Amino acid sequence: MSLDLETRLTIVKLFYSNNESPTATLRECKRIMSLHNDPFPHLTISRLIKKFERTKTLHDIQSPGRPSMTDDRSSVVETSMSKLQAESTIDHSSSQQVARETGIPQRSVLRVVRHSVMHPFRISQTQAISDPDKFKRFDFAK
Repeated sequence: MSLDLETRLTIVKLFYSNNESPTATLRECKRIMSLHNDPFPHLTISRLIKKFERTKTLHDIQSPGRPSMTDDRSSVVETSMSKLQAESTIDHSSSQQVARETGIPQRSVLRVVRHSVMHPFRISQTQAISDPDKFKRFDFAK
C-alpha cells in the first residue's frame, strides 16, 4: 500500500508525539481515521521512520541502479519493426535485423518487444486440415 505525503507526515508527527512507539502511533492513526482494523502494519511505521531519519525527507527517493532504457528505445524499435514488416513480403521482421539496423542490442530489442503491445511471435496456420484428413486422424487416434 502506498501512502500519500499527508499520511506520511501525520504518521511521523504521531510517532514523535507518542514517545516513539509504533504501536501507539498505529492506535492513534486508527482513531484519527475512524477505522476498526489496522490501516497498515507496525512494520510500515518502523520503515517510514527509519527512512525519514536516514534521508530527512518524506518524499520517495529514486532507487539506486542503472535507469531503464526500455522507454527510450521502444519507439525506435517499433518504427524499425514496422518498417521492416512493410518492406518484407511475408510480413515478418526479426529481432536480429532490428538490432543490426538500430544499433540496439538484440536482447534489448526482445525485451522491448515483450513489454510492448507487439508480440514476439505470430501464430499462423501452416497447413489446412481438410475433412478427409480429419477422419483419418480420428481413426488413427483410436
